[in-house]
Amino acid sequence: MKFFLAVVVAVLGVASAGFKCETIGLKSMYKKYISVQPSNNKVVGASEYKSWEQIKVTTQKDGKVSLKSHAGKFLAAIPNKRSAWNRVKARQFAWFTVERVGKNVAFKSAKGKYLSAKRDGSLVFSDTKGDSEQFQVYPDGCYKF
Repeated sequence: MKFFLAVVVAVLGVASAGFKCETIGLKSMYKKYISVQPSNNKVVGASEYKSWEQIKVTTQKDGKVSLKSHAGKFLAAIPNKRSAWNRVKARQFAWFTVERVGKNVAFKSAKGKYLSAKRDGSLVFSDTKGDSEQFQVYPDGCYKF
């Protein structure tokens, strides 16, 4: 079964850009998972990895990725360094370059800003890449370092 899954993932291209799993969780430096609420697409921090913390990773041919919430909306970098999980289709502002930072990853927008977690679990975009801009990929082993 593992071999079959690996072949399917390789053929579909969802494992490129370093991701081995199609669905992941992202844990911030605050030890909270990104959780997109279904009713209003509001982002909060969750202590456990359950269905609303699942994020689907899709990889473009150029290696950039899009992040799709369990509710079916894509994350987009919008003006004034804000983020929104409200895009029906992944377009320019919903594609990110993945950068490896030690055992974590960072997501860089088309405008060169980094996805950043705030203490309350919300997400913004930052000019710099520090601790708040690094995310642990869950489950372990879903990102190849």
